Amino acid sequence: MNIAFALTHGAEISAALEASYQDVSPMISTAFDTPLQLVRAHLTDAIVIDDRLGPVSTMLSLVEAALAQSIPVLALLTGPGRNEERQLRDRGVAITLDSDVPAMVEWIASQLGLMRQTRSNVTIIATASAKGGASKTTLACLLGEALAYRGERVLLWEADLSNAAIRQHYGFGTDARPYTELADPNDRRGWTTASVNSYIAKKHVTVRDRSVELAFLLGPSGAASLQDMERHQWNALHEVILQLPYTVVIVDTGPEILRRPTALQVLDSGGYVLVPCPTGVLEREGAANLLTTIREWNTEALHRCGLVFVEPERGAVSIKDLPAIRQTAQHNFREVSQLGLLPRDARVISNAAQLMIARRKYYSPLDIAPHSRLARATWQLTDAVGHMIGHTFTAAAPRSSWFSRIFRRNKLIELPPANESLSINEGVA
Repeated sequence: MNIAFALTHGAEISAALEASYQDVSPMISTAFDTPLQLVRAHLTDAIVIDDRLGPVSTMLSLVEAALAQSIPVLALLTGPGRNEERQLRDRGVAITLDSDVPAMVEWIASQLGLMRQTRSNVTIIATASAKGGASKTTLACLLGEALAYRGERVLLWEADLSNAAIRQHYGFGTDARPYTELADPNDRRGWTTASVNSYIAKKHVTVRDRSVELAFLLGPSGAASLQDMERHQWNALHEVILQLPYTVVIVDTGPEILRRPTALQVLDSGGYVLVPCPTGVLEREGAANLLTTIREWNTEALHRCGLVFVEPERGAVSIKDLPAIRQTAQHNFREVSQLGLLPRDARVISNAAQLMIARRKYYSPLDIAPHSRLARATWQLTDAVGHMIGHTFTAAAPRSSWFSRIFRRNKLIELPPANESLSINEGVA
C-alpha cells in the first residue's frame, strides 16, 4: 500500500509501519503539497496528514481531492484543524487526537487494515462453504469444544454476519454485544486489542465431565441490527485477533465468498480451511465452488484445506454413495485432505437444545451422549486436524470402550420436565 505522509515524526512513524507490516510503501513530506500532487497523479492509496504542517485551507483542499478519488484520509488534529473536526468526521475522515508515536503506528495500521510481518503462534481455522446450511456452525462448535478439552485456548469467531448461528447455538441473549459495533463510524476506538477484547464473551462448557472455557466474538443478534463491515475493517480485526492470547481461533464464515472472502483471508495469513461437505448434490456443489475459488486464487493454498464429509439426512443421498463421492473429490481436488465423516445425529443435537431451554444452560452434544457416533467422530476429527496442521495436543482424546460403543452409544442424560414458556434467549448465559 502506497501511503503519503504529511506528518510530524512522519519518518519515524512510516519506518515503524514499514518494518512491522506487509506491503507498506511510505512517501514522506513535511508539507501538504507533495501528497496533493500524489493524489492528483493517482499514485497513493491513502494519506496521513497533520494539521500543523500548513494552512487549514490547504489541508481541506488535500482532503477534498483525496475523498473525490475514494482515497482513505487519516488526520492527526492537535492544532488549528480542531475547528474542522466535526466537518471532517462527517466527510468520513478518520481522526485521532493522540500524537504519541507508538499509538499513531497502531492506529494507522488498524484504520488501513495493514497486516503484520510476523505471525503469532495462534492457529486459525475457518469452516467454510459456498452454500448455506452445510453444517459449518455445527462443525465449528464441535471442533471448538473438542480442542478446548484437548488443552487449547479456543476463540470462536462468528464471521457470518447475516446468520448469527453461534450466538443462537450457545444461547447468548441480546445483552451479548456484537463486535460489529466497532465498525460504526461514530465509534472512535478503532480496531485494537483493547477494543476487541471488550467484546469477547466467555462460557464454561462441560465436556466428558470436564469444564472447559470457550471465548466468543459474536455477530449481531438479528438482521435488523446488522452493521456491515468493509474490507479494511475485516483486515484490521483479523490482525488484532492474531495478537490475542489464544492458541486456536475457529472462524465460522458466511457463504458469500466473494463479498466477504474470510476463508481466503485465513489462508493468506497461513491458516487452514475446513470445508463441510454434505453428500447432497447442492451441498457438494457448494463445497466444490469454494475449493474452485481457492484454486483460482492460489493453488498452493489447497494444501491447507480439508474436506469433512457430512452424513446425508434420511431420504437424501444414500450413505452407500459416499465412496464414489470421496473418489470424485480426490480426483478433482487431490491437494485437499479428506478428514473423515461427521454423522448427522439429530437426536443428540435436539436433546442438547431441549436441555438448554429447560435448564437455561448450554449442554454439549459431546457430554450428553459421550459414546455416540457423533462424539466419537468428533474426537477422530481432532486427530485428523492435528495431523493436518502439524500440531500435537497436550491432552489425549477420550476413548470409548467396546462395551460403551455397543451398549451406551444411544444413552442420553435424563431430561427434566419441559418448560415450554421459557424462550431460549431468556437468561441463558
